[in-house]
Amino acid sequence: MVIRETKVQDFSKIDNLQKKYKLRSIKNYKNKILKNYNSYLKKFPMGWVIEDKGVIRGFVANILKSYKYNNKKLLCAVSNSLVVDKNYRQFTINLMRKFFGQRKIDFFLNTTPNEATYKIWKKMGSKDIPQETIHKKLIYVFNTKKTLNFFFQRKKIKIPGLMVNLSSLLLKKSLIKKINIKFNYNYILKRSFKLDKKLKNFITNRQDKNKLELIRNNSWFELNYNNNLKQKSFLFVIYKQKKIVGFCGLIENNIEKFNLRRLSLCDIIVDRNNPQVYKFLFFKLFNMSELKKYDLIEMQGFADKCYKNLKKYSHLTTRIKNFSYLYKNSKTSNNKIFDKRPTWKISLIDGDNLI
Repeated sequence: MVIRETKVQDFSKIDNLQKKYKLRSIKNYKNKILKNYNSYLKKFPMGWVIEDKGVIRGFVANILKSYKYNNKKLLCAVSNSLVVDKNYRQFTINLMRKFFGQRKIDFFLNTTPNEATYKIWKKMGSKDIPQETIHKKLIYVFNTKKTLNFFFQRKKIKIPGLMVNLSSLLLKKSLIKKINIKFNYNYILKRSFKLDKKLKNFITNRQDKNKLELIRNNSWFELNYNNNLKQKSFLFVIYKQKKIVGFCGLIENNIEKFNLRRLSLCDIIVDRNNPQVYKFLFFKLFNMSELKKYDLIEMQGFADKCYKNLKKYSHLTTRIKNFSYLYKNSKTSNNKIFDKRPTWKISLIDGDNLI
């Protein structure tokens, strides 16, 4: 038995292991793993596998992301898709030691822990991310019937069709929200299919030095907004008199099991001098025919100020009962950064939520 770095040739065997435990197949996101691997010039492994006599018995993926804090660049490794065959679970710690043993990594991140992975990460010295907004989800509903069906099915509550229809109509009536817009702001919303110099400069100039901020570079764009990927995505840029004053990104995050078409609003940066951009942006998003094809838009995380603006225009707020996001610092010199609550502004674009 060996624990070694993942190769492309392992993907079909990893898929077999995932099928055994009814997990999402690596075939759905292998292109993202390869894009990330190539973006960092193949200097870091795609992941590690436990292999015994030619059979893959365990796997963890390794996703690299770049961050900045107070003009200091920090490299983050995100774990994804941890799975270990039942008879080999005593080697899970050994597998994760490979992940945590990476050199040149400043911190490690887990944004999709279940009970088992949460315990493993905690055992290996990880801490909960001290950010309150990651425990809440904001929802804007387009299709009340399908959204209600999703909540009932997920809770395994059986409701007659007539009751669902009636509840849907009542919910729709209660959720009607009008956003009063004064159109003299002269804003224009355009969809962007590339990360051009103008948008790069806007993002760089609006980065908050006192926050741990994801560096939105070519790697970020290719991993999330390249529409050659299987997941559909939308990147919108807001202009005022040809000057960029904000942008936002949404990524398709459907739940096939419940036939729910869902978008995650995961990226948003707005010019501090133009707070009214939020109002214009949401009016446009929530009335866009292409987005109305989805059942709902979800939002999670962000800094407190941004979260409050998002909450103004959302329909529902739910508290998430999942396990907390986790981080592990690999350098004691960075303790002052990560231990502070105001440092964090994690959203669904961070970690592996949308891989």
